[in-house]
Amino acid sequence: MIKDYLRATIKKLGLTSRPHPFFFSNLLHIGSFFKSVKRDSSLAKGDVVCLIATWDEGLMIRYALKSSKDFVYRYVVIDKDGSTVPYIEECQDRWDLDIEIHVKPKLNLRDSWAFGIKRIDEPWILIQDGDEVFHTDGPRSIQNLRQFMDRPNVVYCTPMVLLMGDLHHTHQRHTIMPPHPFLYHNNGTLRAPSLKSDHPVMDGWKIGLPEPYKFNCRIKPRVRAGLLGRKLPIFNIQKYGPYPKVIRHLVEKNTNFF
Repeated sequence: MIKDYLRATIKKLGLTSRPHPFFFSNLLHIGSFFKSVKRDSSLAKGDVVCLIATWDEGLMIRYALKSSKDFVYRYVVIDKDGSTVPYIEECQDRWDLDIEIHVKPKLNLRDSWAFGIKRIDEPWILIQDGDEVFHTDGPRSIQNLRQFMDRPNVVYCTPMVLLMGDLHHTHQRHTIMPPHPFLYHNNGTLRAPSLKSDHPVMDGWKIGLPEPYKFNCRIKPRVRAGLLGRKLPIFNIQKYGPYPKVIRHLVEKNTNFF
């Protein structure tokens, strides 16, 4: 019986390549989730609000917004120093996006999340950093997440691929980062963590997706300076899956970030 649940879970999640170990370690948990939590078809049609806390993401924020804009109903953005605001407003006008922008220099990351969460009443919250992009095509497209959004009290986690420097390369050790919580059912318990953490926390089911939906693009000046003279491995499509379409367009336009 358990094997049947696991097979059904793998099929449901569309496993097409070798997943992150986190997925296998949680298969029984995931199988129990799909078996015991009742579907609510109205949730799958619910609006998604994207919460972004950003600082000095002038180059990448445009591509971050481009990658999520067709999945998101509106944005709540907290910018620490206002440096990213002109680029956000450019995207707002270009794509007619609904973006609520707040400049809060006195807020740290945790407080920025808490501030933004209070301004969201919609049923789903997507957490995105200003230098993160999602797949916009293929089986890992962010649009395909709708098929999983029919159950309450769940936060979905995705392994995240790290792209560095010119975005053709990855980190030598941390190419695929541990699964990050990123899509939350807004059940009223979502909050910033009491201790330092990568993302907000929520009372409910924590479900790990098998393959990366999100890429972290580290091309800030302090990162570029640290990469000079180092030999980094080139992103391997066969090993890590398809290269994100949004980043491919960026790389074609900007061949040298150094």
